[in-house]
Amino acid sequence: MSRSQINYEATTARFPKGTLERMTKVSMRFESMADFIREAVLEVLERREKMVEEGIPTEFNFRREAMIKDMKQREARELAAPGKTRTRRTTQKHDAAS
Repeated sequence: MSRSQINYEATTARFPKGTLERMTKVSMRFESMADFIREAVLEVLERREKMVEEGIPTEFNFRREAMIKDMKQREARELAAPGKTRTRRTTQKHDAAS
């Protein structure tokens, strides 16, 4: 019979496709996936706790982080394909009226 874990909480997380591969590429040589995830979570917790201490509402923090993530993704797309801009798709209703 195995010994029970002390100071241990478990959770299951689902990641978008390709996330685990990306994590593997950037993890340190002998770092486990669990260690990588723990470090990432602790960094986000510290950053958010600091914001809460500064009096910034938690909901604002979440929206701010989502906006920053979206901006970084847009910048990455621009760097990957310079000069290409995304255009809005027209609806079928609009196309039929033309």
